[in-house]
Amino acid sequence: MLQIPATTARGVYLLNLQLDSREGGISPVNARGETLGTTYLLPIRVYGETPASGAEPVVQWFGDRIALLDVQTRQQLADTLEVTLTWRVQASAPHNYKTALRLRDASGWEVARLDTQPGYGFHPTSMWRPEELVYDRYVLHLDDGTPPGTQYVLDATLYEAASLRPIGTIRSPDVGITQPTMRQDYPVLQAFGPAIALSEAHLLQTELEQGEKLGIALKWAAVSRVDRDYECEVVLIDAVGTAIHSQTMPPAGGYPSSLWPKDAIVASHFELRLAADIPVGQYNVAVKVREAATGEEAGTFTLPTAVRIIEAARSFSAPEMQQTVDADFGERIRLLGYDLQSSDAVLRLRLHWRALTAMDTDYKVFVHLFDPVTEIIMAQEDVLAGSDAYPTTRWVPDEVVSDTISLQLAGVPNGTYALAVGLYHEALRLSVAAPPGFTAPADRLLLNEAIQTP
Repeated sequence: MLQIPATTARGVYLLNLQLDSREGGISPVNARGETLGTTYLLPIRVYGETPASGAEPVVQWFGDRIALLDVQTRQQLADTLEVTLTWRVQASAPHNYKTALRLRDASGWEVARLDTQPGYGFHPTSMWRPEELVYDRYVLHLDDGTPPGTQYVLDATLYEAASLRPIGTIRSPDVGITQPTMRQDYPVLQAFGPAIALSEAHLLQTELEQGEKLGIALKWAAVSRVDRDYECEVVLIDAVGTAIHSQTMPPAGGYPSSLWPKDAIVASHFELRLAADIPVGQYNVAVKVREAATGEEAGTFTLPTAVRIIEAARSFSAPEMQQTVDADFGERIRLLGYDLQSSDAVLRLRLHWRALTAMDTDYKVFVHLFDPVTEIIMAQEDVLAGSDAYPTTRWVPDEVVSDTISLQLAGVPNGTYALAVGLYHEALRLSVAAPPGFTAPADRLLLNEAIQTP
C-alpha cells in the first residue's frame, strides 16, 4: 500500500511505475516488442486539505492574499535539490501565478533554475482555498559537478503567468548541498599530479571589451582520494608570452580539494576582472595548479581558445543637461548635472557623471524621494552606477557616463517632496562635497527640486 503524506495538496497526481534490477532500471516493453519510456498508471485524485489556524508565523507576504510560512530544502540525490514552500491563503488569488526558483552560489553563479506553476500545474493558485495551507514541492536539477557547501542562496519568486509581473521574492541563504557528483567516465584534459585532473575548460566569452569580466568554466575530477588542498591561478598571456593579469583562488570556492572523494566531479566558475585600460589584442588563458601549503606547481593547462579584447566605446565630453551641479563624491566621481522628467506615474532622473580616478569598486547610486519635514522616504531606487553592464570599475579617469533612474510614483500620497542622490558601497556612503547652492546632509546630495505629486 502506498501511504500518501498528510501534507499532500489536493489535486490530480500520476503514479510512476519503475522496475530495477542489480544491473539498473528495466525498461517497459509493449506487446509489439517496442521499448517504452516512463510508465504512468491511471491518475488519482487526492481530496482533503490542511486548514490554517491563522496563527502560523509569516516569513513574507506575497501581495495581500498569500503568505509564505516556510522554505525547506533537502538533498537526497547528488544531482537534485528538493524544495518545499509552505503557503497560507488569505483570500482567493485573482490570477494564476507561476513560481521561479533560482539557486546561486556565493559568486552569484546560477546552478539550478525552474519556472513552473505551483504543483507543476496540477495545483495552480486558482485552486487554492482561503484559510488553507498549501505545501508546494519542487525538484531542482543541479548543474553537473555542483560542489557541496552551505554557501548557496535560493530565490523563490511568485509572479503573474500572463504579464510576468512579480508578486514578491523571498531569499533563503545558507542552503546546503551535501553530496558531490560522482562519475568514472570523464575526459582528462590534463592531470595535475596523481590525484587531481582538469576534465573540462572553456571560456564563457571569446570577445569582450576593456574592463569587462572574463568568465571561465572549469570542471575538475578526483582521479584518486585527494589528501591536500590545491589552488589554481588563471593567467592572461599576451602575444609575446607575458602574463598581463592573473588571479589565484581555490579550485572550487568553499569546497577545498582535500575533501574530494575519489571520482568526484567538481565544477567551478571564475570571473577574471580585466583592467579598464588593458591593451586591446588577443590573449591566451592558462590555468596553473599548485599545492596551497607549499606553493609547489603541479602543472599548467593552456585553453585552446584565445580571447580577444576590443576597445570600449567611451565619451569624455559632457552632454547638454537641464541642471549643472559639479558635486564630488568621495573624490572619486563628480556629478556634472542631471535631467528630470516627471509624470503622474513615474519620475525619470538622468544623472551625468565624470570619473575623477580609476576605481576598483562597483559603486551603487541611490535616489530618494522623501518628505522634507518628516524625512520619510516615499519612493527610492538603488542601482549600480553605470548599470550592470558598465559599472564604475570599467570607467577610466575623465570619462563621462550617464544613468537614467526611474522612480515609480504609484501609491505616493499627494504632496510636495524633495529629491536626494548618493553613492555607496555595501553600507558605506561616499562623502559629498556640495557646490555652492546645494547641501549634502547625511552624505546625500539634495537636488534643488520640489517634486509635486498630484
